[in-house]
Amino acid sequence: MLRKWRLGVAATLFVCENLFFIGVGGGLGVFEKVQVVPALLAANVAALVLIAVATLAFGRLYCSAICPLGVFQDLVIGAARVFAKKRFAYVPAHTALRYVLLAFVGLAFACGLASACPR
Repeated sequence: MLRKWRLGVAATLFVCENLFFIGVGGGLGVFEKVQVVPALLAANVAALVLIAVATLAFGRLYCSAICPLGVFQDLVIGAARVFAKKRFAYVPAHTALRYVLLAFVGLAFACGLASACPR
């Protein structure tokens, strides 16, 4: 029952947020103000505290119901479960490739660090 409520709220908010994003609805701005980045930029402490408390109390509530990106990811994962033929396959680790990349990044870091030093 709770899953149906979460999916209903997520679907409603997803549609509303996307409609407001494209300019339908007169730009009420309600859903935009409870997003993390706009709340940070506007110093909206109430929205930030509300998001933090809801996250601590209910876990992934923000990402699964309020955030459009999180809802879209849930939709894509659900579609992949329906249409995917084989979900996962075991692939052994490519440790040699990892060490080559680590050496390359370390060398690039050392060269960049050396070029930034004053002479």
